[in-house]
Amino acid sequence: MRAFLWERLALQRAGVSLAEAALFNGIRSSNLDYIYRDEIGRFAAEGVLNHVHVATSRERPDARDYVQDRIRAQGALVWRLLAAGGYVYVCGSQPMRDAVRAAFADVASDHGALSRERAAAYLDQLETTARYRPDLWG
Repeated sequence: MRAFLWERLALQRAGVSLAEAALFNGIRSSNLDYIYRDEIGRFAAEGVLNHVHVATSRERPDARDYVQDRIRAQGALVWRLLAAGGYVYVCGSQPMRDAVRAAFADVASDHGALSRERAAAYLDQLETTARYRPDLWG
């Protein structure tokens, strides 16, 4: 993620016009493990990132907030970026991958007016054309 953002910054500084970009970042607690907070803030301030959504799964003992929840909540934005030819990079564990992929299917269904079957096929197509790229462990 950081390498992509540094590359975008270099491109921008070289005069390249950047496409809109959104970051959905999942961490446990903003006080304990938001280790790239300053860098992400810098990228946002410089226009390298247009949207930053941080999900903190262990911030509050009475509520869980996951990346897939933020993706669904920002479904109109996510669909607009996908429809404009956007790319998705997912990094995390296998269970997280499944939950995030389900969230993207929900976005395609809800905001793209696709049936559940067509939404799943759309995600398969994105993955086949390398516009949806999971990098997973576990």
